[in-house]
Amino acid sequence: MRKESILLTVLLITVFLIFLYPSLGWKIRALMTIPAAQNGDYKNIAAENELLKARIAALENLKSSASGPQKLVQASVYSDYPFNFKNEILVDKGEADGVKVGQPVLLFVSQRGSLLIGKVEKIFKNSALVETIFDSRFKTSVRIGNRGVNSLLVGGSAPKLMLIPKDSEVRDGEGVYSASSDYPLGTPIGVARNIRISSDQFFKEADLETAYNPNDFQTVFIDKNYEPQSAK
Repeated sequence: MRKESILLTVLLITVFLIFLYPSLGWKIRALMTIPAAQNGDYKNIAAENELLKARIAALENLKSSASGPQKLVQASVYSDYPFNFKNEILVDKGEADGVKVGQPVLLFVSQRGSLLIGKVEKIFKNSALVETIFDSRFKTSVRIGNRGVNSLLVGGSAPKLMLIPKDSEVRDGEGVYSASSDYPLGTPIGVARNIRISSDQFFKEADLETAYNPNDFQTVFIDKNYEPQSAK
């Protein structure tokens, strides 16, 4: 009872002081408020976290890097706001810059590396059309986790990881990276989420999570050093 009386007295004194000195109330509120991370900072941290997961999975599964040094060309993304479509993007680098059809297109995340977001679909003299992983036509072989479980990435507004062997051990949050000869081997793409048995009961499937908004693309990088095997 004595503790409750003391607390009540302190509360009344605090309210009285705030009433007399309003600025004191703002100071108390500031002390009690935990600063929230900026939305953009959170997105960057989340994207970098997924990049690290995918890169760690690739490094643990691959004995050596097959991609070699990258020669990246930076390209700015044209805007069709408010009618932007995330399945295809138009960039300001093309044939005059050495860009070729099929070259991988990457989203720079941090000094630790980049995420694969698509490939060059068409080229013009000073621009190129990029097909992203959010296009329903996009399909490529990938691997999941440090055990290198095979899967087929099927693009779309919500990309899926299909044809995962039913008896394989795939965990939620494991990194996904490229395994097709069309892209540098082991290039991070995202992480696997919501793993489940497919509708035909023969395979597992999962969602591909990418911690970025494709509608926010402003700058991407084209890997001019890599020539897809299908283009040879």
